[in-house]
Amino acid sequence: MKISDLDNYTTIKGNHDSLFTIIIHNTDRQSFTSELKTRLKKCQNITNKFKKKLINDRIYSLICYIEELKSINTLNCVILVNSDIHLFHLTKKQISTLNDYSIKKINFIYDTVFHIDFIIDLFTNLDFNDVINVDKYTAKHTIFNTNKKKELTTFNLQKDQSKATEQLSEYILKQIKEKCILYGISPILKSISNKKIIEIINGNSSLEDLSPIFDKYYMHNNFIKLESCFEMLKKENEEHLVIYGSLEKEIKESIEAYRVKTLFLHSKIKTNFDNLIDKSYINFEIIPITSYDRGDSGDILMTNYGGIIAIAYY
Repeated sequence: MKISDLDNYTTIKGNHDSLFTIIIHNTDRQSFTSELKTRLKKCQNITNKFKKKLINDRIYSLICYIEELKSINTLNCVILVNSDIHLFHLTKKQISTLNDYSIKKINFIYDTVFHIDFIIDLFTNLDFNDVINVDKYTAKHTIFNTNKKKELTTFNLQKDQSKATEQLSEYILKQIKEKCILYGISPILKSISNKKIIEIINGNSSLEDLSPIFDKYYMHNNFIKLESCFEMLKKENEEHLVIYGSLEKEIKESIEAYRVKTLFLHSKIKTNFDNLIDKSYINFEIIPITSYDRGDSGDILMTNYGGIIAIAYY
């Protein structure tokens, strides 16, 4: 499957959660058909008659479609279902990605839109956060992002606290590329210090709880870059390089004239940006921005500049 094949499905909308986004791998046809028949029975409990018929008909059509794929014994594909059925075969690399990160064999999402961003992120996002769980004198290193996670290694630390602290610190320096969070219940957490550690949490935690800590840390770095852009507006010899105004006019015109070098985009207008700007014009860095507190750089971008500002080449 070419990721670009999905571009035509990003703006399609439906009613009553009748669009199906399905990612399936290493699953035989009969097992998937059985899963669909179970879903077909469950949809009979839907009280809205129109919704029930719509979803029922689409699941039934999908069952018939899968049963006709007699030349394929094992399914490895993305399937998008609306009034039509669109099947995209996964490459060996894409199947390997799903296996490496233990993605469940059948992902089935009902919605009013296709979850194209989820699919793209699943196969292309290889930026991970590192966390190390320390349980007494055992350490477990896990990497994760929005849709994937993987346990890299579990290793025993020396029983001497001083030596264990040194051992873990050395591991972090050698194995962690960027930053990490340590958490768990261990005396080591009270004595370790390392420049690559963002935060140490004494107690157990979930990856979902740790994710916002990473987000806020990396967003702070984006704020620094955004603040440098704001500073350019105060300098006579640089203010002409800052592009701001409405997305529909000043920003769009500058993008289509290939003037943009770096663009700061607030999460609140990302959907509007994606719908308005043709991807073929995007040959510049996009720095995502989110607001956390009133008056922070993200809030200023949204309030004063409509959520978007850019630095030009000329």
